Amino acid sequence: DINKKKVVITSSSAGFLQNIDVDEIHYNSFSASNFKIVSILSFFFSQIKSFFKIIFFYKNTSNKKDIVIVNNTIYNIGATLAAALLGIKVVMIVHELTVNKLFKFLTWNLYKKHVNDVIYVSKFLKKNLEISGPTTHILHNGLRADFNVSSDICLKKKFSQKKIVFVGSLKAYKGIYDLVILAKRLPNYKFIAAINSSQKEFNSFLQEIDSLDNMNFFCRPNSGLLSNFYEEAFILINLSKPDDWVETFGLTLLEGMSYGCPVIAPKIGGHLDYINESHGLIGGMDNIENIISFIHNLSSSMEDFTKMSKSCSQTALDFSSTKYNFNANGLFKSIFNKYNTQ
Repeated sequence: DINKKKVVITSSSAGFLQNIDVDEIHYNSFSASNFKIVSILSFFFSQIKSFFKIIFFYKNTSNKKDIVIVNNTIYNIGATLAAALLGIKVVMIVHELTVNKLFKFLTWNLYKKHVNDVIYVSKFLKKNLEISGPTTHILHNGLRADFNVSSDICLKKKFSQKKIVFVGSLKAYKGIYDLVILAKRLPNYKFIAAINSSQKEFNSFLQEIDSLDNMNFFCRPNSGLLSNFYEEAFILINLSKPDDWVETFGLTLLEGMSYGCPVIAPKIGGHLDYINESHGLIGGMDNIENIISFIHNLSSSMEDFTKMSKSCSQTALDFSSTKYNFNANGLFKSIFNKYNTQ
């Protein structure tokens, strides 16, 4: 029964879970560190804590056959190991693609034998990181429930202002340095970079690069400011380097599309489940001339821009939080009903 007691074990930050309908939230902190050994030890102790929390819940639950563990990451080894020892059903939701070879060696047999159902957030992820054995499903991510799209988007303003928006981190594989190169090549376009980093990292980065009149950087802009960027954006650009980093879903691309932003997206990744050439350009900085040509061509035709913008908005409607909740509830009900008949 999907309406039975729901207990969430999460990190030290509740994040989006603070607003969901659960009965209990328990915190199990994991602290990443610049020192690898500290991160490993922190991860190890967090897994021990997860393991014993599941043991405790099991001992204190009368209807033990009704217990189902839903792991929202492949890295929750402790809970899965406890489930294996106790015979508890496990559903795993997979978001990650980059998996350490040692981690995979140590865990994959456990997951193959003791995870009952695996949910992937994209077809691409399922194809490239499939765990053989469990029943597999695809459940695309959706926009956040608090992600509100303005009903008063002015396409003429977006087209005339020619603002190109980037949302990402300062990691080189995210393409931030390529963005600077592109801005230098396109001095007549305004570039806005919304950066997710610490203030210290942000300040250090600004000292590294040349100051450009047509480029503005913002460190961790709030949701309201980020929505303004999307609303005014002519193009949303993602320059992630597939050889070093692959977008398993590309949520920021979808956010921009919901505001009618044509996109420039990498050639590989989970975003290709919903992005095609009717939404923008699929390509990377390995062919910068192609990107520049696309931007120039799109900026010369309001008709083409409008058509592409409306295609993006229409596609984004299929990934609203309402549709996501409907799809997720339907999927989990079918999984839990299957368990009830076994």
